[in-house]
This record gives sequence, structure tokens and C-alpha cells, in this order.
Amino acid sequence: MSEELAPHAILSDSWSVKEVVADLKADIVGHLDKQDLTLSEISTKVDSKADKADLIAIGFKIDGHGERITTLEQHRLEQVASTQFRHRVWAVIGTVGGILAILAGSLIATFVH
Repeated sequence: MSEELAPHAILSDSWSVKEVVADLKADIVGHLDKQDLTLSEISTKVDSKADKADLIAIGFKIDGHGERITTLEQHRLEQVASTQFRHRVWAVIGTVGGILAILAGSLIATFVH
């Protein structure tokens, strides 16, 4: 009778239980680290969106500044009105100056002839 030999290991080195557990632990820790990164990214994206509590907090911060904003808006409107008035005044002055120049030119032309 021939004795049957145990099959040879695929790898020439054999692994101890400690090495298998360490390799398994490294794989699990690697996967958990990837999940932590993914969860961190998701948390960052979720935290960047405003919810009702954020809007209420902003409302409290802005609440006392409404009068300041209104004052700034009124100041801006006054500046725009002032600029428009100056442009209109200069347009009128230019028109009157043009009319006076035409009249002066026609008077000079009548006296020269």
C-alpha cells in the first residue's frame, strides 16, 4: 500500500494564527478608516447646509441691524439722487450755454453785415 502524502501548501511559507489575525485586523482597520473618511465627508456636506436652527440664529444676529441696513439703503438712494441731479443741472447748463452761443453768434453775424 502506498501512503498518501498531505498536499503541499500553495505558498511555501505557512502562516501562524497570530499572523492571520494581524492581517485580518489590518484589513478591517483599513476598511474602517475608509468608512471614517466617507462619513467625515458626508458630515461636512450635511453641516454645510442650513437648517431652521441656523436660520433662527442668523435672524437673531440680523435683528438689531435692520435699522442700519435701512439707513445704508437710504444713504445710497440719496447719493444716486444727488448724482442724477448734478447730471441734469450740467445738462441744463450745457443746453443754455449752447443756446447763448447760437444767439451770440447770430448777433455778431447781424452786426458784421
